[in-house]
Amino acid sequence: MTMENSGLRKVVRASGIKRRKQILEATLRVILRDGIRGVRHRAIAEEAKVPLASTTYYFKDIEELLSETFLFWNHSANIYRDRFRNKILEHLGTDFDQQQLQVTSLRDNIANTFSELAITYVSHQITQHREDRLIELAFHHEAARSEKLRRVVHGSLAGQFDSLKMFYQLIGSDKAEADAQITISVLLRLEQEAVLAGSEINQEKIEDTVRRHINVMLLAASGDQQSKP
Repeated sequence: MTMENSGLRKVVRASGIKRRKQILEATLRVILRDGIRGVRHRAIAEEAKVPLASTTYYFKDIEELLSETFLFWNHSANIYRDRFRNKILEHLGTDFDQQQLQVTSLRDNIANTFSELAITYVSHQITQHREDRLIELAFHHEAARSEKLRRVVHGSLAGQFDSLKMFYQLIGSDKAEADAQITISVLLRLEQEAVLAGSEINQEKIEDTVRRHINVMLLAASGDQQSKP
């Protein structure tokens, strides 16, 4: 292969990556504006300002386009989730001793720390990233009808579940899997309610729910079922 041909291939490849990204970004804008029902090859081509043939070249059908768009979106969403997870793990690594859960006053301090982190996370998700929550809801709803999209959405949720399960294992829960399922359900529900509420977000309800949840879960992990959170 000559240097000239090699350089040409690199240019073509870079051009293809750029156009594919244009299409994926356009799909997200269409979903945000019109919902999943608005995702059609022609509509996406017009939004992305690319030839109609480009959308069918890179994505053979709408199902593939939606699945690839979800993965593209989820990569960015995971960056913030990873920051939240790392903050939790940092506290567990430096300030946490599992035996502290047996002492009510120390357990309360731990619960307050984790509650504040969780409240900040949820509040940030529904205020600073409300558009992401709308997109996420749209994908989850469509996943019930699309097998290919269902697989990638399930993979994303499994990743979040695994992080929470690891958290509960680290604090000594003997029901880490069940605890992780409860927590992810609570957080997703709070986010969904906030999105549906629009501008009428009940911050006090969110804070009370998160604090109560964290207290109850740490209490359960401690094995002290007679104490009150």
